[in-house]
Amino acid sequence: MLRLTSIGLAEKEARALAHLTRLGTSKVTDLAKASGLKRAETYQVLERLQGRGLVEGTLSRPRNFTAVAPERAVAILVEERATQLKAIEGMKDDLQERLARLSGTPATERPGESFRILHDRNQITGQLGRTVRGAQKELCVVASSRSLFRLLLDEGLEAEFLAAKKRGVEIRILTEILPGSEEIVGRMAGFASVRHMMVPRPLRFVIADEREIVQYVTADPLVTGSKETALWIGARDHVQAQRAFFDDLWAPAMSADARREELESGRASEQVQVVKGRLTRYEKEKEMILRAAREICIVLSASEASRLATSGVGRALASRMRDGVRVRALVGPGVKLDLPGAEVKTTPLPQPRILVDASEVLLIFTGKGATEEVTDPAEYGVWVSLAPSLELVQKVFEQAWAEGR
Repeated sequence: MLRLTSIGLAEKEARALAHLTRLGTSKVTDLAKASGLKRAETYQVLERLQGRGLVEGTLSRPRNFTAVAPERAVAILVEERATQLKAIEGMKDDLQERLARLSGTPATERPGESFRILHDRNQITGQLGRTVRGAQKELCVVASSRSLFRLLLDEGLEAEFLAAKKRGVEIRILTEILPGSEEIVGRMAGFASVRHMMVPRPLRFVIADEREIVQYVTADPLVTGSKETALWIGARDHVQAQRAFFDDLWAPAMSADARREELESGRASEQVQVVKGRLTRYEKEKEMILRAAREICIVLSASEASRLATSGVGRALASRMRDGVRVRALVGPGVKLDLPGAEVKTTPLPQPRILVDASEVLLIFTGKGATEEVTDPAEYGVWVSLAPSLELVQKVFEQAWAEGR
């Protein structure tokens, strides 16, 4: 325990970590008894250790806690005391062996880690900090603007990204750039290339050097203090696959400058964009609907009509109709559309699409069922704001509307 206190742990933290390593998995009451700490202060000590990544806790009640592997604990402590690296390196092997003896398992028998489950925000933030600090060449980030605001400002990772930029790391961030987010986007531009994409809430990850990824497995919670779960994964094949996915998202995404011009002008800038995956496509549809000032024209297949409620597109349309925006919908024969307030006609026009204010259109190429994955190439849309194409699409819609019943 003396060695642990000499590299950054307080006396009670060292005592708790040493006894927890020896016990394996323990309840707070048992650890307090073994370490001679009061039950209330044991909780506080464990929270601090958990925030530094030295202890992991379960979500069960009562909660159980486990010390991380000795070599991992030592690596974290060494990293925290980088300014005293020479002194720490001199005791690293000794510390690792001491902790391994407490657990009863020789360090040489422990396999290399390929993944870890991060059960709450403290663990996730601690691991994100280590991942960013460990990056040498590249960081790829996908997150909602709300998540980035919290991570960069509330939880202090902005300094870590700035430090990564100074040591030559290329940083790319995909996020939605929304009205009112100009300040945070400007700050991100100081250390990263930023592009705009409507990010589905479950899609959040940070990749470092094709070496490791912190990947969330729960949606971004709307309530402060809600539980979050993420995975740290070091399996190279998985990380490379997610890196390729990031490149697919990055290529068609809108530059921050183009998005800023779009927000300032109040209309979509002229361009063509491929939107891959059902969830991403639905987010693009809702983004267009929220921009509508006068009219929304939509063509729905039977499957698209049936998913209006679950996708959230139906709610977005209903909201705009309450604001006075006209909605005209063409559906296939026999399709019943549950969208009160919309003008509806039947048409044989086969391809789903959504046309907003005659200024932008999303042509929809659907998959074959409700199980399509976000990355499935069979599920995509083509968004267009080029005037000649829009004139043709509007003309086709008006002709079908005139002929519809």
